Amino acid sequence: CFQRYRGKTRAWEGELETSLSATKQIVEFASEKFDGTKENSIVLVSSIASQFIAEEQPVGYHAAKAALIGMVRYYAVMLGPRGIRVNGVSPGTVLKYESKEFYLQNKKLLRLYRDLTPLRRMGTAEEVAQVRPDVLDVPRRATATARLGEHLLEHHREPARRARERADVVV
Repeated sequence: CFQRYRGKTRAWEGELETSLSATKQIVEFASEKFDGTKENSIVLVSSIASQFIAEEQPVGYHAAKAALIGMVRYYAVMLGPRGIRVNGVSPGTVLKYESKEFYLQNKKLLRLYRDLTPLRRMGTAEEVAQVRPDVLDVPRRATATARLGEHLLEHHREPARRARERADVVV
């Protein structure tokens, strides 16, 4: 799921409705369509702003992105037994069409992002949009690629521990 609130008013409510309520509806609708006869995956797109403050983003954006990581964990546990993998992607600063001119005019900032990034360049919105579940595939070694553990209900603790032991990818 990849959507973002773009409105000018009701920033808090808009972020939560778009990022959380809409995502919940999409995940629950889509998961009902999976028949369990093959491997199925859901990928939720969050942001590095779930962990760090992006000063240009409002508080609702940060809260929603952090909550999306919680949704990844929740749905990984709840949908995993039905054969549905749930993964999360949290990109850092992304070069988008809307921001390209800004970065081209701010060479110092652009160099900083290049120096901090292992690929020596900023990622693009197209690259994030092209993330596919099969790219995130950890074949049969993990039923959930989220940090599981202390936050789970008691009856999920043992399956979660086994999933963590087998998991190679952590969101």
